[in-house]
Amino acid sequence: KVAHVNIGGFKNPKSEILNPKQIQSSKLKIQKVVCGGVNLNEGMLVAFAKVGAKVKWHGEGDLVKLEKAKIRGVESSGMICSASEIGLENLFPQETEYHIIDLSDTAVDAGHDLSTSDLSKKIGQPLAKALGLDDVIIEIENKSLTNRPDLWSHYGMAREVAALLGLRLKVNKVNDEEIKKLRNKEIKGDANDDKVNKDKLKVDIQDSQKCPRYLGVVIDNIKIEPSPAWMSRQLEAIGVRSINNIVDITNYVLMELGQPLHAFDYDYIENHIIVVRAAKRGEKMQTIDNQTLELNTDDLVIADPKKPVALAGVMGGNNSEISDKTTKIIIESANFESSGIRRTESRTGLRTEASIRFEKALDPELSEQGIKRAIELILEICPSAKVTSSIVDIGNYKPQKNIIDLDLEYLNRVVGTEIPVKKVIEILTSLEFYVKPSSRQAVKPQALSVEVPSFRATRDITIEEDLIEEVARIFGYQNIKPKMPEIKLVAPEVNTERQLERQIKNILTIGLGFNEVQNYSFVDPKVASYFGYQEKDLIALDNPTASEQSHLRPNLLINLAKNIKDNLRFFDEFKLFEIGRVFVKGKGNFNTSVNSKEFLPKQDKYLSGVVVGKNVFEQAKSAVENLLEKVGVDCQLVPTRSKVFWADEERVLEIKSDGKNLGYIAEMVSKLRTKLKLKPRVGVFDLNFTELANLPKTQVKEFQELPIYPSVTRDLAIITSQGIMYSDIAEVINTISPLIIQVDLFDVYTGKNIGENKRSLAFHIIFRAPDRTLESKEVDKIFEQVVKRLEQKFGAKIRD
Repeated sequence: KVAHVNIGGFKNPKSEILNPKQIQSSKLKIQKVVCGGVNLNEGMLVAFAKVGAKVKWHGEGDLVKLEKAKIRGVESSGMICSASEIGLENLFPQETEYHIIDLSDTAVDAGHDLSTSDLSKKIGQPLAKALGLDDVIIEIENKSLTNRPDLWSHYGMAREVAALLGLRLKVNKVNDEEIKKLRNKEIKGDANDDKVNKDKLKVDIQDSQKCPRYLGVVIDNIKIEPSPAWMSRQLEAIGVRSINNIVDITNYVLMELGQPLHAFDYDYIENHIIVVRAAKRGEKMQTIDNQTLELNTDDLVIADPKKPVALAGVMGGNNSEISDKTTKIIIESANFESSGIRRTESRTGLRTEASIRFEKALDPELSEQGIKRAIELILEICPSAKVTSSIVDIGNYKPQKNIIDLDLEYLNRVVGTEIPVKKVIEILTSLEFYVKPSSRQAVKPQALSVEVPSFRATRDITIEEDLIEEVARIFGYQNIKPKMPEIKLVAPEVNTERQLERQIKNILTIGLGFNEVQNYSFVDPKVASYFGYQEKDLIALDNPTASEQSHLRPNLLINLAKNIKDNLRFFDEFKLFEIGRVFVKGKGNFNTSVNSKEFLPKQDKYLSGVVVGKNVFEQAKSAVENLLEKVGVDCQLVPTRSKVFWADEERVLEIKSDGKNLGYIAEMVSKLRTKLKLKPRVGVFDLNFTELANLPKTQVKEFQELPIYPSVTRDLAIITSQGIMYSDIAEVINTISPLIIQVDLFDVYTGKNIGENKRSLAFHIIFRAPDRTLESKEVDKIFEQVVKRLEQKFGAKIRD
């Protein structure tokens, strides 16, 4: 159909197409529109969307911007709309997607309070204004602002805005005159009624922890019908679909005060008894949106003696919901434990307007305000309704006062500016805190006693700092001038042990080519036995993570051996080290707790390393000498006759400093390598890091010029008895001449061709003069003296 739509303040009673002169004289604007509405008639008052407006095609999908278009060869400038295309399907539920909204005198639903005579005078106005739907809507994403439960209502937001803007809040009071008879224990019926209106409602709370308070009331003579236009419009404006007068009232109170309510059909509640209990395992119920839920004992339900009728705090059941036939209702206003609601939400996947509020710990006192407000609205909107029971109020809820002393001197110090006492009191009072002088004023003259209102006392305001935050935010952070705090800088205590650890790690990794490893502190007792430790000597774990990690490590080498095996798959030569605590039985330095006289086992830190490749013993020895020199520790490497279980007795040195044993340098004994299935030779060093850290360090390093003249090296191999230490031989050689600057042992050999209880020691003897180049004859003479002295002192013989 091609419709000619009149836009302006003139209505053509005959709906005729006017000629240009008539249009010009009447200032009438006519638009040509192609429309497919099945109910479009001549003279019909309609909603018209001009080019540029945004609509939904047939009420579905995203908004589409209208443009001029040719439809079946006819140019169409705009669109005549159905209700769903412009979001008014709830106000005009009788219209289908193919029906145009009929705003004519005879078609408008009087139930929506749309004055048709007014509409006929508003032709050309924006539809929202003509229908009274042009409210300013302020949408607040509350989750990004706060999770305070008191702000999940219009009244709560109004209270906050009033405080922020310094305005007076209009107190929301229920008209108690209308419902004051509810305070009585019994309700007397109207004397004019043949039947005395008296209903008893019984409430049984079986889990008072999950339901601290439950209020209920019975209301009779209910007539279910559409809500008045003012209520449905306000609900629609905030995105709540209008259903009927009773359901809309519960939703209205929810949005207005933040208290969820629920209305039950009185006739569907068995014996008119409400039971608040835990759900039975496997119990099933069907919600009002026709979902079937299987419940468990963590869920709380509202039930009658036979069946659950609602999932408490979340959603009602369809077996007791309000219908067109309902004449008597029970209004529920309750308070539920927040953690229980969150668990039920998480398990069922249901999250409703009610549960969103309950999960944040609502004020139990709000329940009474909510039910009274609902009664007031029902009596106003449904004049035939009568309250036929007292308000049942059951639970273990007792109002508790939370009083906090606020030290104003402390407040100003924390905020960083001086806020006058009068301003502090004004801010707190505007937020409905109750303020009076503190009992501490004798000690703290600038102190206030602040009573927290119940709607802020549910885990929101609990300490003095919470009050300071309230004052600061209302006072305005922009009014607080930024100021750097005055803080005394105190140098931190020097941790010499940590500094030494970092220094050693740098020396080993950067300078000496080692890689650091960090192993678990647990070992396999079987592997530990290879190193000479019996299981009884180890410290066992009470709850080991695995059988091969059942005891604390007595040294670092046990796990380093595993690192060697793992790395041999990829490398033939490498060097590893680790710094960590080892645990041995015996009294340690750490108490088991702060005030305990008992001590944990001894747990010194150790530094251990391994060298795999060539000349492993020499590399390990060189690394330790280099390391100790750079950290400034004077030490001696002394051959030892003491038994070190994991060391080759022919190639082991004891590290000593100031007479203390720091550890050992050795080559891993072949018997141990066989047990560990390690083929290559392994050099090892094992030092007590805790002892090393406590040793005095040399602060001054002396340097000397590099030698100008070349050195001469002669090798000497001698056969001696097994008991003679090579260090004793080296000491004798060094005393023969000042031209001998260094003696190095480079080989030890035992075998049948050497003789029983004999061994061969091979040395590099290095000669140098500081002022000249040595001649061979001079070196030969000194070398002969060395051989002679060793024969005399140790019975040594030159090896062929």
